[in-house]
Amino acid sequence: FACLVAGGVGIAALYLLARALISKQITPVLFYGGKTAADLVLRDYFEQLGIETHYTSENGSIGEKGLVTLPLSRFLKQHPRANLRLFSCGPWGMMKATHELAIRQGVDCEVSLEARMGCSLGACMGCVIRAWDQNNEEQYLRVCLEGPVMNSRTVDWNTPPL
Repeated sequence: FACLVAGGVGIAALYLLARALISKQITPVLFYGGKTAADLVLRDYFEQLGIETHYTSENGSIGEKGLVTLPLSRFLKQHPRANLRLFSCGPWGMMKATHELAIRQGVDCEVSLEARMGCSLGACMGCVIRAWDQNNEEQYLRVCLEGPVMNSRTVDWNTPPL
């Protein structure tokens, strides 16, 4: 399984990922949340793929009322961890919560980060995020070059980008 966890930002990229996974016979499952039903754009694209979808909204206007991490947490507890990976995009807090679920459940998680990019070439250092290397030493990674997709375990989730 591949769990796609979205909170609005970056949903188009997850749609492309879902199509690529399906072409490789990997089953994607979408967990998509927002404040209201209107925030969940491109739902019909995912539904046309025929994949399992779990919608949440904070006001209860679509799917389960609450945060997207609630059905994700249940899903992770119900499914074997072998060959399961999380892919997440959305608000910083949602990705942090997804990362924490991944750690607790012992699964890998990749996040697609958003940051203000001045030059998109790595020269201005305007899009750096605080991270940790394999020796647990502090480092700063450029979202435009080393990302935007990164392993969630490298990101310092207590220091959001500017």
